[in-house]
Amino acid sequence: MIERQLPATVPNAERLKSRRGRYHIRDPYFCFYFRFLALAFEQPGLSADQIWTQIQQDVRAFIGQTAFEDLSRQWVLEQGQAGKLPFAREIVGSHWSRQVQAEVVAVSWRQRAILIGECRWGTDRVDRQVVRDLIEVKVPQVVQELPDAGAGWTTMPVSRGAV
Repeated sequence: MIERQLPATVPNAERLKSRRGRYHIRDPYFCFYFRFLALAFEQPGLSADQIWTQIQQDVRAFIGQTAFEDLSRQWVLEQGQAGKLPFAREIVGSHWSRQVQAEVVAVSWRQRAILIGECRWGTDRVDRQVVRDLIEVKVPQVVQELPDAGAGWTTMPVSRGAV
């Protein structure tokens, strides 16, 4: 039910001893429960209508931050399994540090190749500025955090949105 996640950019040799891990509730039902329904038990004066209103206000953001990012990583994983990526990915996950966060990352340590993606959940098309920020800001920051400051690495930025 609980899992430890590491940035996909942590080299395999360092994964067991890395202190960059985050713990997450793995089960989507428990995530939903603790995000929305546990509130009813913490504040017993809330009516069902108040809880429902809160769910309606926040569920789209919740889906974007949880399910859509997971589905995007799953899509990249499946593309890799089908041989549709330009490199043989070894790990698919995300990247986070104090400087930058990337929702979707696929890494091939052998080929020194990395795919870095941005997820946007909403009704609007992905704005050009989002793509520009991904290519000009996030990709260089993530690559800088790779071994040897990213020297010799091939990058692929990907931006994906959904309605």
